[in-house]
Amino acid sequence: MSGASPYESLLIADAGDVYLTMYNLPQAADDIYRQYGKLLSTGCKLLSIGGDHTITYPILKAYRVRNALRGAATSSVHVCFSSAMNNMYRCLAGADHI
Repeated sequence: MSGASPYESLLIADAGDVYLTMYNLPQAADDIYRQYGKLLSTGCKLLSIGGDHTITYPILKAYRVRNALRGAATSSVHVCFSSAMNNMYRCLAGADHI
């Protein structure tokens, strides 16, 4: 046991799920970006857990726009490749890059 007590030294809250448009990847990315932007505008430090690889770009974009990114880490334990994901990245390639 580390003896750490994060609930005693930090204010921690579960902000819940990000609601997004299903079956429309560009719109889903925009939904994620807007909702993260709202949370970041409050000054919160966010920890995101779960989701597939398509959530990374809109999250980092929201941080970049607000100049709030201080570090990022990602982990994956599976191989991902799908035509839907490829199409989303092609669509987002025309958008602002991080």
